Amino acid sequence: MRTNISIGKKFTAAVLALALGWLGTGCETARDVSLTHRLWSGSDLESECFPAANGRLLVHHSPAHDDFLVQYDEAKDRSTRVQPRSYFLRENADRLAARRKPNFVSKRSATDLTPVPVLAEPPATLPTGGYVLLAPDRAHFTMRVTGWPAGPYALPGYQVSDGTPARVALTPVAVAGDVVMVGLVAAIIGAWLWATSGVRGGD
Repeated sequence: MRTNISIGKKFTAAVLALALGWLGTGCETARDVSLTHRLWSGSDLESECFPAANGRLLVHHSPAHDDFLVQYDEAKDRSTRVQPRSYFLRENADRLAARRKPNFVSKRSATDLTPVPVLAEPPATLPTGGYVLLAPDRAHFTMRVTGWPAGPYALPGYQVSDGTPARVALTPVAVAGDVVMVGLVAAIIGAWLWATSGVRGGD
């Protein structure tokens, strides 16, 4: 009987040793499997914002800002909703070049500003004050306005995190999951210690 128990414990110890070997491969593995770490370090809750495929483009000249107000429709890869956006072109040049979110303003900023024609191809007759030429991809445009760099200019494309509120809400669940995992590891270690201990009375 003791021999059978000993054989069973040795077999159990071998299986548990393999499990402990996998669990003990290092801090990096433990950190990577941590639900809390993965929740806060992952990019699953980040979205890409970009110009809507069939969105509009409106441009207005603002003498007060010595700038042009650009209005377009923005899409997001995690949403089917299209959101109107407005920003000043020169003011946000550096942010746009770095693919960062522009400083958006209210669409009412276009009130009393002078509209600039937005065309899909060069006109036969140059409009007074110039025009804006929209590229076929509808994500770029050039300025055909006297005294203003032609460009081309890219409509905003940037990443935004939707995750902070969601991460905060999910953190207790992730922590509870990590506690369960720690308890499982402790149980495995306890079982391994039992399986490797001698049987009272010897083999």
